[in-house]
Parts: sequence; structure tokens; C-alpha cells
Amino acid sequence: QSLRGSGDLGGAMAAYAKRAEMGEGTNDEEVYISLLERARLLAGPHGGGEYPAIEAAFLSAWMSRPTRSEALGSLAVYCLNSSRPIQAATFALIAAGIAKPQMDRLFIEEDWYDWKALEVFAEASYEAKNFQAAQETYIDLLVSPGLPENRRDSVRARPSRANTGRS
Repeated sequence: QSLRGSGDLGGAMAAYAKRAEMGEGTNDEEVYISLLERARLLAGPHGGGEYPAIEAAFLSAWMSRPTRSEALGSLAVYCLNSSRPIQAATFALIAAGIAKPQMDRLFIEEDWYDWKALEVFAEASYEAKNFQAAQETYIDLLVSPGLPENRRDSVRARPSRANTGRS
């Protein structure tokens, strides 16, 4: 993480890859976090990755720990931002179906389990012109206790947008 903080993204990606290789068979959570952070760097604005390699990196992270949703959620966001809404919706929906792990301890991003995967799914559904799925998911989010107060106003405006998109 110090390489990442100092701006040495190439060095950080190499260190994350090395850590993942060293950890196989020992601490699965550390392997997952290393693979996840490497994928995020690759997908970032200075990562230089192409879509197939980025998708493979996120899926490799997820497959190393399929009980965690952060990798699929991050891949869904990447796809949404790369004009791939159908892929984004697919990955976000799978991420939304993963329950918050009870035994894991390292860097659990609770927002993915509480609301974020569903919000990304709704946005991706809207962009893919699946307005019904988008509207229903926005409404589900609004009644969810997991959606933070600071996100409610933004989400509250979206069901009508999704409804308008149907016409």
C-alpha cells in the first residue's frame, strides 16, 4: 500500500500480485484483498488495462473469495463507466446476492452488502433500458434500512426517471 500511496502504480500492482501468489493456501482473505486492489489499480485512470484484462483481474479476485462482493461490485462500476450496462447489471446483481460475510475480518466494505450493489444494478438496468428493473430496484432501495440518509434524496428522484424512460 505504500507503493500505491507514493504513486508507483506499477510497483504496487506487482507487489499485490506477488502477495497474492505468496498467500495461496494460507490466508485467503489477504489473497482476495491483494487481487482486488490489483484489479482496482488496473481499472483505474492510470492503470493502463484493457477491458478483457480488467474483467479477468476482478473475476480472479472474486473467484479467490466468492463469499465477498467487493470485486464484482467494483467490476460492475467499471463496466457501467465503460458503457457496458448489461455486463454491469449482471455483475451487480450477483454482487447484491452475496450476504455480508460473518467470518471475514479484512477490509469488508459494508456498503456493497447494504445498498451499493443494488444501486449499481438499478443504474445499470436503467442504462440498459430495463426501466422496470431499475424502477423496482430504486423503490426497494428506498425502503431498505441499509441505504444511508445521505443517498436517499439522490435515489428518491430516480424511480420517476426510470418510469419516464419507459415511454
